[in-house]
Amino acid sequence: MIALLSLQEAYIRAGFGEREYHNSTNLNAVGALVLAGVVLAAVSLKRRHALLPLLLLSSAVPTGQRVAILTLDFNLIRLALLAYAARVLVRGEYRGFRTRRCDQLVLAWLSTRMVAYVALHASTGAFIFQAGQLYDFLGLYFVARLYLRTQADVLRAWRWFAMLSLPVAALFLVEQSSGRNLFSALGGVPEFTNIREGRLRCQGPYEHPILAGAYWAMLVPGFLGMARSTSRAIKRAGRVGLGCALIVIIACSSSTPLIGVAAGLGLAACFTARRHAREALLAFGGLLVLVHFARERPVWQLIAEVGVVGGSTATYRYRLIDAFIRNWSEWFLIGTKGTAHWGRFLYDLTNQYVVEGVRGGILTLILFVWTLSSSLRRSWSMSLSRTIQRAQRLVTWHTAAALGGAAVMFLGISITHSNQTVLVLMFLIAATQAGRAGAGRPKTAAPLAGAGDAAPQA
Repeated sequence: MIALLSLQEAYIRAGFGEREYHNSTNLNAVGALVLAGVVLAAVSLKRRHALLPLLLLSSAVPTGQRVAILTLDFNLIRLALLAYAARVLVRGEYRGFRTRRCDQLVLAWLSTRMVAYVALHASTGAFIFQAGQLYDFLGLYFVARLYLRTQADVLRAWRWFAMLSLPVAALFLVEQSSGRNLFSALGGVPEFTNIREGRLRCQGPYEHPILAGAYWAMLVPGFLGMARSTSRAIKRAGRVGLGCALIVIIACSSSTPLIGVAAGLGLAACFTARRHAREALLAFGGLLVLVHFARERPVWQLIAEVGVVGGSTATYRYRLIDAFIRNWSEWFLIGTKGTAHWGRFLYDLTNQYVVEGVRGGILTLILFVWTLSSSLRRSWSMSLSRTIQRAQRLVTWHTAAALGGAAVMFLGISITHSNQTVLVLMFLIAATQAGRAGAGRPKTAAPLAGAGDAAPQA
């Protein structure tokens, strides 16, 4: 048991957890200039453009660029959040903000996660680790909530993501053709691209190839929604974002992002049938129950059959879920310290739902799922409203499709150890809470297809 836990700790240090640049300042001249520019832009841009610097950081700058203060790591996104906090307080941009149920759920989920983890590990290191994650998650979520007040704000952010996808895709094509990651000049990512089963797994500025794919897979349905717009400018931006995102995802050579894309696009394609979403969900759940009892193996074993890319570890993901369910008594209350003894390599928690249960127990897992389902329900309800324009209904439905695709993808990946992908998740959850564009304004307000600056509404 001790040997297995030691192996787990060594893996975490070398893999998705502590790396060589942790607890040390790794900020070169380029990173310092980017940080200075982002901070300046974050505090000086108009409200409708305030999110752009943060999206730029998450999509193009490795988290290896960081400053260590008294063993506390502040990567550029964390430092940028300090600038946003100062901006919000100085400008009073919190005024008029109205909390929703989802805000309370997010706070409850993350607070429960932290309390359970600290209670289980009972160490200063555990507290610092969870305090850092709480700062990241809540900071990103509430910044997104403050600046995504209306569907016009959401659409504007989608357009920025599409704009940023163009240079990112270009650099991924360079990495795919040369086997060298140009982002390594900033530090925090390897210079030479990893190869699996003869395929290059491009990584770009992200912490791992699968995280790079997951980042853009969560955005694909939104780009499709833009491509279906009646506005030529928005349609063009959506097509660019869609094409560039697919380039990045394919270059990553990972199955899970492709499955997330398929799920998201499948949901997006159901726009005209969205009124029957509840019935379809109940029917799908009933079908899974029937399949479960009709098979010799549990229904979650089907995950082992969905590998798309050569070298995929779909079987491993089934084994992880199966072990998680069989060992429920270990993590049910407040989580468990380790899972290495569950089976070979099962210390690698490549499932977001498993991560929530292992780190925070059943209550944390329930609150996480509740947060996702509440967000999806609100976005779905708004997409059915006849009091808003069809363009707004398209935005809300495709945002729900993006979050739904992410929820499916979470069966094969955990993203909460990287605040790059956490930003996209929090963006999607916050976007589902945005109000109608032009709410409170005259009926002659500019249509959403033009993405005009609508009056802020929580």
